[in-house]
Amino acid sequence: MTDATGIPVDLSTAAEAADCFAQGVRLFQRNRHEEAKQAFDRCVMLNPLCSEARFFGGMLHLAMGEFSEGWAGYEYRYDSSGNEGRRHEQLPLLRSLGAAAGKTVLVWAEQGLGDTLQFSRYIPLLRGAGANILFEVQSPLKGLLDTCLDAYVFSRGEPFRHVDFQIPLLSLPFLYQSTLTTIPSQTFVLKASQDKISRMRRLLTLPSDGKRCIGIACSGNARHPNDTDRSMPLAMIEPLLARAHVVLIRKELRAADRDWLALHPDVLDCGEWIGDMEDTAAIIDNVDLVISVDTAVAHLAGCMGKSVLILLPWCADWRWLLGRNDTPWYPDARLFRQATPSDWAAVIGEVTGYLSDQLFNKTI
Repeated sequence: MTDATGIPVDLSTAAEAADCFAQGVRLFQRNRHEEAKQAFDRCVMLNPLCSEARFFGGMLHLAMGEFSEGWAGYEYRYDSSGNEGRRHEQLPLLRSLGAAAGKTVLVWAEQGLGDTLQFSRYIPLLRGAGANILFEVQSPLKGLLDTCLDAYVFSRGEPFRHVDFQIPLLSLPFLYQSTLTTIPSQTFVLKASQDKISRMRRLLTLPSDGKRCIGIACSGNARHPNDTDRSMPLAMIEPLLARAHVVLIRKELRAADRDWLALHPDVLDCGEWIGDMEDTAAIIDNVDLVISVDTAVAHLAGCMGKSVLILLPWCADWRWLLGRNDTPWYPDARLFRQATPSDWAAVIGEVTGYLSDQLFNKTI
């Protein structure tokens, strides 16, 4: 038997490599990171062509704060099954910052809205390197980013003019060789238009009783592969209701959440007012604090410089690192992690205690 390049393959070695990869994934999902790393390393040793092991190993290195190895491994994401395919391959790939000066570069968003928000901070850096930038984003983000970036921002699928190079957005940290200590600070502050901020203020019509207002996002895209773990039932926020006004920052609610909401008319559902992410930003601008699971709302609040509490599942995404309650990506964010799988009650209990000490003593 031969591989795609015609090189003979030892079936027993290939089987062992596959077993190592599967073991690495299981260990990674159980937060056994050092053991997972050893499994992925052995898989690559046995089968250097296993892109999935390099990709998963890259995410593991990133989670552990080992960014040099992590970004390199993350570049294998498009060679790994199940990932969104590359786009714009007919255009030359930007491979060095030096090549960008005086050129027009197409940067295209990939993965979710939160990824685009988090890594859009690299756009001004690339602009500073002398590049003219076309930034292809998901349509809900176009209006918001277009007002904040020195770039031509357009929606995916729209035509665009000639460019010299293209690069996927999440390859920019690899190009810049970002480390934990050189992650760029938020290079611009996202903000909705004043008209939209004023409109949302009128719509919210919150009582003037001195209570703080918290914006809540308990769930993300239901099609996300890790949605079951990262989303939280809306009913879990009940301990917060006696202490603050709560508004839901979510366009669509799950059936169980709608049922719970019907029993709690004091919780304001803003879903019908949200057309795009600028509307979401306008709501966030009008609240005192955001509490969000790991979804785009958390990233949007972070990019706006809003105080945000981010609720993470037991096995959290690599971008939040390991065991930290802060994040170098968003200085105004605080992380709350499940200590055991699926235990959102303990997380909400920790959040409630934190708010008693902070928010309601006016220190946030």
